[in-house]
Amino acid sequence: MNRFYLILFLIFTSIFTLTACSPGNPKYNVYTGTIEATTINIQSEISGRIIIVYVKEGDKVKKGDKIAQLDVRQYEEQAKAAKAALEIARLKYDKIKTMNTTESDIAKLNVEQAQAEYSLTNLAVEKGTIISPIDGTITAVYSNPGEIASPGGNIAQLSDLNNLWVKIYIPERYIYKVSLNKEVLLKVDSLNSYIKGKIVHISSEGEFTPKNTVTKSAKEDVVHEVKILIAVDNLSIKVPAGKIFGLLGPNGSGKSTTIRMLCGIIKPTSGTGTVIGYDIIKESEKIKKSIGYMSQKFSLYEDLTVKENLDFYSSIYGLNKKQRIIKEKEVIEMAGLNGKEKQLVSTLSGGWKQRLALGCALLHNPKLLILDEPTSGVDPLSRRMFWNTIRKLAQEGLSVLVTTHYMDEAEICDFVAFMFDGKLMTFGTPADIKSSNKLNSLEDIFVKFVKG
Repeated sequence: MNRFYLILFLIFTSIFTLTACSPGNPKYNVYTGTIEATTINIQSEISGRIIIVYVKEGDKVKKGDKIAQLDVRQYEEQAKAAKAALEIARLKYDKIKTMNTTESDIAKLNVEQAQAEYSLTNLAVEKGTIISPIDGTITAVYSNPGEIASPGGNIAQLSDLNNLWVKIYIPERYIYKVSLNKEVLLKVDSLNSYIKGKIVHISSEGEFTPKNTVTKSAKEDVVHEVKILIAVDNLSIKVPAGKIFGLLGPNGSGKSTTIRMLCGIIKPTSGTGTVIGYDIIKESEKIKKSIGYMSQKFSLYEDLTVKENLDFYSSIYGLNKKQRIIKEKEVIEMAGLNGKEKQLVSTLSGGWKQRLALGCALLHNPKLLILDEPTSGVDPLSRRMFWNTIRKLAQEGLSVLVTTHYMDEAEICDFVAFMFDGKLMTFGTPADIKSSNKLNSLEDIFVKFVKG
């Protein structure tokens, strides 16, 4: 039996009972539910030691009020160094900017990268002061002075207690008895009297009833219906080893689902497939040990240093001490991270984080490297350097699968596949695809498939 929920606005906090009758006859149409409020977790966006927490539970705060202060001295020093590096880069560029050469282009990109680094460090200093995003009441404090805050770590919880509503769950067979704007009576546990409310929303879909608002017998009657969409339909591709393979398509086309199947994370509903010789259904664990994966969203630990991240992933991959020393040295050289080993990852620019993530994905000498939009959000110079590294790895025999929205990157790939609505639209070398579609660019072909 599906259950629908209503949302009622009122000003109270407790478990409640709803009745659609007069107080004198409360046994008719009685349901239970919970009172809810807009609640957010106030989080730190950088790593740092907490110097002071300005609030305690129950405090009322305004938007912009200080919640906590982190120690930002390291970021201030980095900002000074970044400013000096920016000035040097500008001086070098000023000397050669009139020359129309590759050297002047690189010098200009160096200025842009130095400016980005300077802006990033200044932003980190600002983020050290954690403020309230809205008016509200502090309902929980999670952190104390002296503790280390990490990016995404909760500092406090804030609730807007002036904007409360009630959510109740009603069996589908009774849903005809309720309607929008209908007045109802609310019985709060802490009060003997009833509170008036008005129905302002009725959900269109059923859902499971939360455990705290349903009896055991009712819970056994609940039916949960799930719609299943075919995410990837009849995809068949063969790619030679030691090549760069680009998987293209708009958001929602099935690229991520395909990658998850190739990584052995999810299984296809039908058909078969192999990755570096292993069956994706029967040998998924062997696949996971033999591939390197770099996600679009930076997934390393920002509250650790570069060296600590490398040490952690080396241990996860089971490298012994000798192997760890050799591989970490290789990765640092390859990624150009010399001198940054002791730097907190949260203080790195997007380009440096990208190189570190790539290095961690290569620590265990994978046979296949999977990159999910790896250059999203990084500057042109970092993109160029990244792809130089990828081409070199492929030349050394590493197979690379990459998803990207940059058509200039797709042109670099040895093979390209276009996906749309879970289907494979075309597959081949960039030159062959352009020739067969009688178009001059992969971007035009991309638009052609999407627009139909």
